[in-house]
Amino acid sequence: MILGVFINGFKSYAQTAYIHLCINENYKFTTIVGKNGTGKSAILEALNYYFKQGIWNINRESKNREDLFISPVFLMEKKSLEQWLENSDFKSKAEEIKAALERVSNYLWKEANDSFKGATRRANIVEFFSQIEKLKASYSESHYLLVVGRDVDSKSTSKPFSNIAKDLGSVSLDQVNNLIEGYYNYIYIPVEQQANSTLRIENIQMQKIMNQNVILKIEQLLREKMNVDDKNQSLIDHINSQLSVFINDINSVIKSVNPEYEFKAVRNSVYGRLKM
Repeated sequence: MILGVFINGFKSYAQTAYIHLCINENYKFTTIVGKNGTGKSAILEALNYYFKQGIWNINRESKNREDLFISPVFLMEKKSLEQWLENSDFKSKAEEIKAALERVSNYLWKEANDSFKGATRRANIVEFFSQIEKLKASYSESHYLLVVGRDVDSKSTSKPFSNIAKDLGSVSLDQVNNLIEGYYNYIYIPVEQQANSTLRIENIQMQKIMNQNVILKIEQLLREKMNVDDKNQSLIDHINSQLSVFINDINSVIKSVNPEYEFKAVRNSVYGRLKM
């Protein structure tokens, strides 16, 4: 689950803020309440940006691009993630990834709090560790704790915990972000979005709800072998063969009128020409 999110320089958030979104796994529904302009929708849009489905809406007061980032905080059940890894594109690196996440998680659960002192111990850090302290006894052994994000240029970052990258070892922040993107489905439907737009099957939110990539599914169906006209062939092969027959029939009729003319398919077009 997403425990919370660090935001800096996005919409209403001119400076780093930490917004916690969940108390624990028993609470499946979170409501964000506040006056207009306080940054409620910015939280959801920030997460939408992290999952590569939105654009960066920069805060006008933000001057240093290097300080701009969105880093969600994930609490991931070890058993569930490990099962997912074994059936994912990351299977070959599963053991390496689990070891890396274990090191990062141990650091965040047990050590990171002591590394923030003086000017670095700001309100957002205090808020984060206050939440973590309440969860430690129940989740530190069974769940990975992970902070990973993207900056204004969509590059991977772990701010405000910049030293997490070294704990990952040979596993890169990019790989962790790709893993997160595959493991979670984040669906953001703005209140102003019309129902007919939301329900279009090619819409990315709709595809996530269905847990289907519509284009890949159509391609799969078109190429799936079946018995057509007593032949074991795909639907697309059957269509192409029927089109070839159709073109041949056209040419036979045309050539009866003018033997020098032929109707021919070239690349993505069909045209007629006189033989020279």
